[in-house]
Amino acid sequence: MTSEELELVNLTNQQYKALLVMQGKAYKKVLNLYKDYISDLEKIKMINQNMAVIDATILTELEDMKKHNKLLLKSCK
Repeated sequence: MTSEELELVNLTNQQYKALLVMQGKAYKKVLNLYKDYISDLEKIKMINQNMAVIDATILTELEDMKKHNKLLLKSCK
């Protein structure tokens, strides 16, 4: 793989990471708006749990991407 191709892969991965982070923030913002209008503590607890799942999923996806990138870079050297 050429250095230009590696740069393209790295740029694509950075864009994907930025998209995941932005998407997570957007979900949190929407869910927080709902929490402001809900008086049922159980529903608020459920929203908080779902927000934690979103965070964990994003972090897992980013870690998987990081591992994949390391393997890709090793194989190209």
